[in-house]
Amino acid sequence: MRQKHVWVIERYDRLKVIAQYTIPSGQITEENLKHLLRTLAAKHELDDEEIIPCFLKRNTKKYWDYLEVKHDSKAKYYTLYCQGKMEISALCVPEEKLNDVLEG
Repeated sequence: MRQKHVWVIERYDRLKVIAQYTIPSGQITEENLKHLLRTLAAKHELDDEEIIPCFLKRNTKKYWDYLEVKHDSKAKYYTLYCQGKMEISALCVPEEKLNDVLEG
């Protein structure tokens, strides 16, 4: 039997978790999860003048990588994150470890 996983999405201000959400991994694709992280980062961190440079060509002088989703290879669980002024991350956690992560 396959182990069920849950995405735990956390929004940080410095080292403090200020918002936390869970989504069963079967209810969202990884690509849509990346779009969700970008959307939350733009909504909670950036104003219009800061969002626009994130959509410029990557090799241009004015490009910002605030909305790029990165993978944290050193994390305990598979983790994707967007880091600008704050960090928004998504951890893929086995369902039986969910309480440990939420109580964290």
